[in-house]
Amino acid sequence: MVLRYFGLSIFVLMAASACASPMVDHATASSSPGATPAAPLAVQDAEVRSPSGDLVVSVVSNGGQPQYSVTYKGDALVGASSLGLRFATGASLDARLQIVSVEQSSTDETWELPWGERRLVRDRHNQLTVKFQANDNPIGYTLRVRVFDEGLGFRYEVPDTGERIVVDEITEFTVDGDATAWWTPAGAFNRLEY
Repeated sequence: MVLRYFGLSIFVLMAASACASPMVDHATASSSPGATPAAPLAVQDAEVRSPSGDLVVSVVSNGGQPQYSVTYKGDALVGASSLGLRFATGASLDARLQIVSVEQSSTDETWELPWGERRLVRDRHNQLTVKFQANDNPIGYTLRVRVFDEGLGFRYEVPDTGERIVVDEITEFTVDGDATAWWTPAGAFNRLEY
């Protein structure tokens, strides 16, 4: 079901307070038996904040193109960046899509590692779950975003409709040309992670 995980880390140490967000479902359906289901009500945008409130991820459908952006204390870290996947066969998931439902939740728990640099790990984040769907196609995808005080990650969740081959990934990271980035080299010179 999950095709790929993406992560973006912003190294910040801050004191924070937890914030809880209500669940909101903006999808609509017809209530008459045998009637044609109504088109989903499009949600304009969605937003989730880190527990401290400093890191903000916004998700929108810009003319049918799913996009996200990230700010930290009001300053842009990642500008409007496209989201989506293209497949060899079947509908691609990068255009003509609207947000049809949004859910938010919070987690604050601690778990124990059997080995590693520290014994206890605190998992404290706010989560945004955004469902994208085309009006003419019931198949879409869910974007799940987790925002921590130290960074964020997101993943695509695609319904199981049989085997599909990803031929292009539309995911972008639009950062300022003067920004500094750190990453771990992944294998060899010909890896896309470089």
